[in-house]
Amino acid sequence: MSSPTKPSRCEAVLLRHGAITGPIRLPEKDRERFIESFNQLYRGADMTLHALEKSSPSSEGRPGDNSEMSE
Repeated sequence: MSSPTKPSRCEAVLLRHGAITGPIRLPEKDRERFIESFNQLYRGADMTLHALEKSSPSSEGRPGDNSEMSE
C-alpha cells in the first residue's frame, strides 16, 4: 500500500521528553482509546500522544492553526 498522494491534517502530536517530535494521524475509530493505550504503553519511554483541538472551518488546512492540544 502506498502513501496517500493528498496531504492530510495532523490530528495529534507525539511528544518525547516534553518536546513535539512529530505529527500523527489517528485511527478513524476509537481515537481516545488509542491515545490512552499508546500513552500507557510508552509513558515509560517518556513518549506521549496529545490530540489536537479541531480548528474552525475557516482555518482548516492551514499549518499552525490547530496547535492547541487537549489531554
